Amino acid sequence: MGPCVRRQDLRIKQCFLIAMREKEAFLQKEARQRFGRDMRTLREANGVSLKVISRETCVYVDTLRELEATGLYDHSLLTPVYVRCLVGAYAKVAGLSKDTVLAALNEAFEGSYNGTLVPSSDTKVTAGSSKESKTMLEEAQSSADAESLRNQPTARRDT
Repeated sequence: MGPCVRRQDLRIKQCFLIAMREKEAFLQKEARQRFGRDMRTLREANGVSLKVISRETCVYVDTLRELEATGLYDHSLLTPVYVRCLVGAYAKVAGLSKDTVLAALNEAFEGSYNGTLVPSSDTKVTAGSSKESKTMLEEAQSSADAESLRNQPTARRDT
């Protein structure tokens, strides 16, 4: 084999690697956007405004909007560690399971998030579902119900 053939093989390999990186970046971007949309859906289902999350987390509303729109995929100043901290605080204020949301964020970072936080419109959840198949939306609702029960005033009895 001559040097021209080796260079051509090298160029083909380089083009292949570039194409694979571009595909991976595209999948990550799509997964992060899907994750952000699901976070917004869950927040709205719990009736929590962005202003409340902003006040509790000290994060600008514009940054929270960007999280919900893009999953902060293209934000050059935010590291993955900061995004994890931000999403964890967001989940806590929005009444979501922090562990479940962070697991979904890890999937989004890998590009494999497929909407596990919110059931799709064709997914039917039955009342007898096990804990493993319980959706994040149901968890959020039960968490919000429990929070409202804790905040109700109770009658005091002196004995």
